[in-house]
Amino acid sequence: MGRRRASVLVGAGIVASRFVVAEVPPLTLTMLRYAIGFACLLPFACPRCRARWPCCAPETPSR
Repeated sequence: MGRRRASVLVGAGIVASRFVVAEVPPLTLTMLRYAIGFACLLPFACPRCRARWPCCAPETPSR
């Protein structure tokens, strides 16, 4: 099931990039790709961010 989702995401990314390549310079696309990836991974990598954002904080068992 996970491989299908990954395949769909990769396929969608390829199709989207083909449409955008004609309009946006390649360096801008590369920087956007890394910036979006960095922003997505930051809450999971930074302990301070996890504490401030409840959606990323580890769940504590309720009593």
